[in-house]
Amino acid sequence: MGLLEDENITQEVGSKPEIYTEEHEKLLGNTEKSWTLFVDGCGKDGKRIYDSINGKTCHQCRQKTLGYRTHCCKCEMVQGQFCGDCLFMRYGEHVLEALENPNWLCPVCRGICNCSFCRQAKGWPPTGTLYRKISSLGYKSVAHYLVQTKRPQNTANEVSAKRSLPFANMEVVSEESPQPIYKTAEQLEHKSEDKILDEFKSRDREQNIRQQKSG
Repeated sequence: MGLLEDENITQEVGSKPEIYTEEHEKLLGNTEKSWTLFVDGCGKDGKRIYDSINGKTCHQCRQKTLGYRTHCCKCEMVQGQFCGDCLFMRYGEHVLEALENPNWLCPVCRGICNCSFCRQAKGWPPTGTLYRKISSLGYKSVAHYLVQTKRPQNTANEVSAKRSLPFANMEVVSEESPQPIYKTAEQLEHKSEDKILDEFKSRDREQNIRQQKSG
């Protein structure tokens, strides 16, 4: 596995490509309610209260603690149980809203679960603790960050942006002749932008040297 760096976020690259569609984005939660982290199911010291008898396991963090847990109307399994903190940070949803909605589907059934087990089953590496980083970048949750940044259209937009550079108007001077030869963006797109600019600078210097010698 390699590493993927995106706006100060470094992630491992899995054995399979991680790609989301417009349909995945439609399945993202979008609560407008606020949720105070590390209070529900936690003691006064902010630490979780573990209870092997009365506690319920959260599918995301795998912790059997006290506090609210969601219930999925489809699977009706433990995989549909998410604690309030994980649901808010990882999916941008509010646990009380989920409990009030009889048609609520868990992230697993929606195909957007980003827990380590579900990701590894798809050939993707765990995300680690991304919430603080992605929230500072303006993303609502980890799920929002993943789905919105790993869409085919983002790649297309990046290619489009690169092709919008005025490569077609740049002059590429051949080594055999000081006469400029124009090339299109399509002919140049296989090269990195930095390499192309370096070539232009280098050839400009060569042309200036030739002109000085001929003068």
